[in-house]
Amino acid sequence: MTQFEFLMAFASVILAVALTEILGGWGKLARSKMPIRWSGLWVGWSLLIVALSVMYWSGRWPYRDQSFREGFKIFWLALPTFFLVVLSYLLSPEPQKDEVEVDLEARYWRISPRMFPLFSIFFVCSAIADTIIMGGIRESGVFDTNWSLLFGTVLLALLVASGLTKRSWLHWTTLVLMSVAPLRFLFSDFGAIFR
Repeated sequence: MTQFEFLMAFASVILAVALTEILGGWGKLARSKMPIRWSGLWVGWSLLIVALSVMYWSGRWPYRDQSFREGFKIFWLALPTFFLVVLSYLLSPEPQKDEVEVDLEARYWRISPRMFPLFSIFFVCSAIADTIIMGGIRESGVFDTNWSLLFGTVLLALLVASGLTKRSWLHWTTLVLMSVAPLRFLFSDFGAIFR
């Protein structure tokens, strides 16, 4: 087993935990007998976590030709993965703890001050991992080589601002801009990645 295969198996298990938690939360919602007060923001950010997890996992494949002899490279490869797990646990609903109704809107506004700093750290750590391990920002990562530095800076500023305010329009704007990378990922050609 190569270093990359070991690290890929490790990352796969960690991301499987993240996906299990968030998808399990959706299963709990489906089985809940209590009325549910839906939130478009909660649904959108939950779907984004799932999309980012899949995108982040497949984005590890270009690392297969890299050397991981230095511990700091392993650290930077693993760190963003852990933030996806924490975000999954944070966004996962717990309908059995609600007494009258499952209020996803109230839950969203309650967790948003903690959620956006974690998203910001994930965003920055992903860029650092690409820079340290690959020597630059990769085409298949969370960042894209065609994205301008200005766009990345604006997006990071929106993530930080969303953690500090409850302005709905700002949260929606941030969600839409964060969704660009996973949407581009859906329509990318992955033939070269899995060779």
